[in-house]
Amino acid sequence: TDNLLAFSRKRALSPQVLDVNAALREAKDLITPVLKGTISLDYDLHEGPLFAVLDRGQFINAVLNLAINACDAMSEGGCLRITSALEPSGQVAISVVDTGEGMAETLKEKIFDPFFTTKPVSMGTGLGLSMVHGFVSQSGGAINVVSAPGKGTSIRMTFALSEAPLFD
Repeated sequence: TDNLLAFSRKRALSPQVLDVNAALREAKDLITPVLKGTISLDYDLHEGPLFAVLDRGQFINAVLNLAINACDAMSEGGCLRITSALEPSGQVAISVVDTGEGMAETLKEKIFDPFFTTKPVSMGTGLGLSMVHGFVSQSGGAINVVSAPGKGTSIRMTFALSEAPLFD
């Protein structure tokens, strides 16, 4: 039920002012065990905190889902790169980039559809990326995908920058 609510964009979120970089460092502990031996992890985080109003758990889950999909696309190994940046527009940008297989435009158009998967029957539900899309949309953010066959994939989430919380 929770997964269905997520991709229908009706999941109850608990947004709070979140230091995105701190959450990304926390997510690193969850991502590292998922890496296959031939995949390296590169973190390039904006200097200093970046605040956005997000549900902490759902944000970490979104990054983890993107990282798992990126690792699955690198069956021969490669590099998974996770970055955060402050855009000139005042947006917080988080990118998950892989050096994997990449995908054709026709495939790229379907990746956020619920139950769409390219994985074998017992290897995926097709809900991970639809849940990421639902979370980003429900959080007032945007998501962009750049990919081409043989060139890897970059998925970029952007959210409104927030002021630092008054009290921690």
